[in-house]
Order: sequence, then structure tokens, then C-alpha cells
Amino acid sequence: MKLDGQVVVITGAGQGLGAALAQVAAARGAAGVVVADLNLDNATTVADGIGGFAVGADVATPEGINTIIEQSTSRYGRIDLYVSNAGIGTRSSLFESDEAWNRQWNIHVMSHVWAARALLPEMIRRGHGGLVNVASSVALSSQPDSAAYNATKHAALAVAETLAIDHHDQGVYIGCACPQGMRTPMLLGQLDGAPPALAAFGLAGAIEPIEAATRIVDGIEAGQFLIVTHPEVHTYAQRRAADHDRWLNGMRRMYHGLETNAHRP
Repeated sequence: MKLDGQVVVITGAGQGLGAALAQVAAARGAAGVVVADLNLDNATTVADGIGGFAVGADVATPEGINTIIEQSTSRYGRIDLYVSNAGIGTRSSLFESDEAWNRQWNIHVMSHVWAARALLPEMIRRGHGGLVNVASSVALSSQPDSAAYNATKHAALAVAETLAIDHHDQGVYIGCACPQGMRTPMLLGQLDGAPPALAAFGLAGAIEPIEAATRIVDGIEAGQFLIVTHPEVHTYAQRRAADHDRWLNGMRRMYHGLETNAHRP
């Protein structure tokens, strides 16, 4: 799905990967770029820099999704590509509060569902449009100390797969981006004060957001469903599928090895 001439909406676009995606979309000739974010000031700064349109909304609620869609449609008349990128990356365990789990569930899963419910009928009617869920490389694996993040990102991939199975033949492009580490405020904030091993794990192979965004947009324009920013993610997923027990043992060894090295003088 070429972005040239398309109206593109990107959520969580006030900083990090979302801001980089907005910049790349504008550079590829999008007819309009909607920069949606919980922080309207951040969204406005990004939008002003690319000639886009800022919307402030909380994707953790269906009302927030409706606000983004209504304001985008009012401004540009249509939405051709909706990139559901907003996410949070706080460390979590099984014992986090239900409120914390529910917020990750709503942002990482239900925001995709609400957007698809609202946009699919019109896209199917037109025989044109696209929905991209931004999950994470952990949707194809997992990482330590991230129970809610792991679970909800796995679910985000499952939602995208279901959409692709059910609606591909109706003229709607469905994609799922699974980026690995990027030097974004979310990742750096998540690792601030983290144990040395987890910090090393999170920053291993991290790239700049603009590089990740370029790879994701390349994948969208090529019509790919599964888009990764790091080729090694495919290798991890294949090893996990081939022998889950061996993969789990390898993950534990890798994390413990990082932990050991982090404490060496």
C-alpha cells in the first residue's frame, strides 16, 4: 500500500516511533498525516514540523478512538491508512494491579479492536484502506519482567492475524509491525532504574526510531503482513516454534548471563 496520496492516521505519534512514522509518511507523499497522541502539545509539535494535523485523545477508551476518527475525517474527508501505534512499556509482573493490566489491555489490544470496528465497514465498502497494528517483537517471543506487556502484545498480533484472515479478500490491507528495541523515550524510561541485566537486555541491538519507522513503512508499501525492524526476530520466532522448551532455556540462560556480566567488576 503506497503512502503517496493517502490520508494516514498514526496514534501515539507525539514522540518516539509514532513521531518517526509520521515523518516518514509525510516524506513519502501522504496527502494528510494525522498525529494523534494523549499529549496534544507533543502531537502539535510533530504535526507542525511535517504539515500534519494534531489530535489529542486517549486510545485506552472507545471515545478516544472515535475522537481521532471523527476529527481526522472532518479534516481530510477520509482515512486510508490507520496505524495503531500507541503503547506503554512499564515493567510489570503477574502481581500488578488489575487496573494496570487493564490499561495495557485497552491500549495494546482493544484500541486495535475499536479502530477496526469503526473503520472496516467503510474501507470494505470502498474496497480500499489499511489497518496496521504496531505490536512488538515480544509478540513473537517474550522478555523478562514484562508480564502484561508480553501478554497484550501477543494478543495484538492475534487480533491482526484474525483481521488479515477475515478481511484480506475485501480489499483491505492488514499489517502487523513487530519492532524490536528502539532508542525511544518509552524504552529508555522503562529501563531507567532497571536491574543492569534487564537494561542490557532491552538495549541490545537498539536502533533509532527513524530507522525503525523507515523499515516499517517499507513493509507497508510492499504489502507485507508481518513487518519486523530487526531480521533476527524471524530467527528467534523460528527457534521458539521449533522447540519451545529449548527456546525458554536459552532465554533464561541469556538473561542470567547478562545478569552475571552486569555485576562483574
